[in-house]
Amino acid sequence: MRVADFSDLAISGATIAFACLVLFVLIPVGVEDPGSIDVLALGPAFWPSVISVFMFLMGVILGAQGIRRLRADRVTAEADREDQRSLAITLSEYAFGRWFGALVLLAAFYVVLEPLGMIVASMLVMVALMLLGGERRPAILAVLAVGLPFALFVFFRYVANVVIPLGVLEPWLA
Repeated sequence: MRVADFSDLAISGATIAFACLVLFVLIPVGVEDPGSIDVLALGPAFWPSVISVFMFLMGVILGAQGIRRLRADRVTAEADREDQRSLAITLSEYAFGRWFGALVLLAAFYVVLEPLGMIVASMLVMVALMLLGGERRPAILAVLAVGLPFALFVFFRYVANVVIPLGVLEPWLA
C-alpha cells in the first residue's frame, strides 16, 4: 500500500471531522437561536446545519469511494507501480491543495460577507470555487456566478421573506 492510496480516506476524514466540528461545536456556540420561530427553515441555525450535514455526507461518499478504490487496487496487477505511485502522489497533493483552497475561500467568504453583502461575496467566491474546480468557460462562469446569487436573493427576499445582507448593493436593492 502506498501513502497516496489513502489520500481519499484522509480527505474524507478531514471533511467529516470539519462537518462535525461545525455541526456540533461552531453552530451551537456561534449561532444565536431566538427560540420563537414557527418555521424551522427560517431559523438561523437551519441552513448552516443543512450545509454541514451535506458536507458530512460528501465526506462519507468520498470515503466509500476511497475504500472501493483500495479494494480494486488490491486486485489489479503490480505492473507499472513506480509510475502509478508518482502520479498518485502528484494527484493526491493536487486534490488536497484544492480541498484546502476551498476551505480558505470559504473563510474569505465569511470575512467579506458583511462589507460586500451576500450577493457580491457569493459571486466572487463562486467564480473562485469554479476556477479551483477546473471550470474555464467564461459563459458558464458568468451565468452561474451572477445568476445563482441573484436568483437566491429573489427567493429569500420575496418568497421566504428573509432579509440577507446586501452590503454595497443596498442602495439599489433595498
